[in-house]
Amino acid sequence: MKRFLLCLILLPSQLFAGQTEDEYLLSLVRLDEMIEVVRAEGLSDNQNIPMEFFGSSFGGAWTDTLDEIFDETVLSSQIEEEFLSSFGDAPRDEILEFLESDAWQIAVGYELKGRVAMLDPKVEAAAIETYWQTFEKNNRRMQDLTALIEAGDLINTNVVGAMNSMYEFNLGIVSEGFDLGMSEEDILVQIWSEEDNLRYEISEWIYSFLLLAYDPLDTDLLQAQIAFFETPEGKRFNRALIESFDRVYGGISFNLGAAIAILAHEQVL
Repeated sequence: MKRFLLCLILLPSQLFAGQTEDEYLLSLVRLDEMIEVVRAEGLSDNQNIPMEFFGSSFGGAWTDTLDEIFDETVLSSQIEEEFLSSFGDAPRDEILEFLESDAWQIAVGYELKGRVAMLDPKVEAAAIETYWQTFEKNNRRMQDLTALIEAGDLINTNVVGAMNSMYEFNLGIVSEGFDLGMSEEDILVQIWSEEDNLRYEISEWIYSFLLLAYDPLDTDLLQAQIAFFETPEGKRFNRALIESFDRVYGGISFNLGAAIAILAHEQVL
């Protein structure tokens, strides 16, 4: 729930050689690489759900279920469709120019490596410790990261996304006839009661992650990112990216809930 989130200098005549504009946009966003990470995170973060809920691993059945839910081909198709739909048909020149730049390509490369690294609990714990040490100093890097987080509204959008995913997960469980002993209204109340804790954990994770991932990133490139995401075009791009992943994550969460309820029912029988 917490995971939110290379310079190509081409002449205009070369821009879409062999590609449609949509294909070129997707290649610059590097969605394929993001989806590889989404799959790795999904398999890692959700492997213990059966044990946490039912005290059983469900053996290979849960492993097979996760493999199906986080199938890269399916995820790629869903996210690309949602992203292009959210992105719309407005002019893309300024956005493409930014996506071609080091400020995006190098930063995204570091983010992808950082997300994989944070799958290791020891790396994550060390990154969180570094965050709190850096937080107290409030140095230039922390100030720049705060500006980036605020420009992208990363904490609020991740909190909303996490709460939506929690709700969809519970709906998935209920959809298979599993009685949670709560109405939908009760589920919503329970989720809203977790908002403050979620905001704290998500804020801590985002800062920790960015400090780790962007450690080698030049300040000029970080500031170029901030400047872009403060523009209307930057906000449009960021909103499309976040909305597309949120919608797909909602479906994933529902499927996880439904799958765990089915396996629990089968085990009882």
